[in-house]
Amino acid sequence: MASSIVHAFKQQKRPSRTSSNNKPAESPKHHIQHVVDTSHASYWGVEEEEAQLRLFDMDMKYGPCIGITRLERWEQAKELGLDPPQSIHELILKSEKKTCLWDKDEL
Repeated sequence: MASSIVHAFKQQKRPSRTSSNNKPAESPKHHIQHVVDTSHASYWGVEEEEAQLRLFDMDMKYGPCIGITRLERWEQAKELGLDPPQSIHELILKSEKKTCLWDKDEL
């Protein structure tokens, strides 16, 4: 009989969360700013402007970049209120390469 097996185990209660010792810790609220590190330009062997665009491509804060152009991604992030940097928008307009870093045509 299954019911007799279940009664053989002692039921345990969870500790109460009302005491001050057991309060869950609040998660820290961090604000990460888009910081451009120009040392990547020499690492990638590209100009500083292209390095900034590649950093934008790798920043997942602004959504996925595969399948859309950099300009479409920037505009989409702007519409969603993600505050993409205006300097990146200007670089995208000046750049000859319109696709993201991960686009197969550019590898």
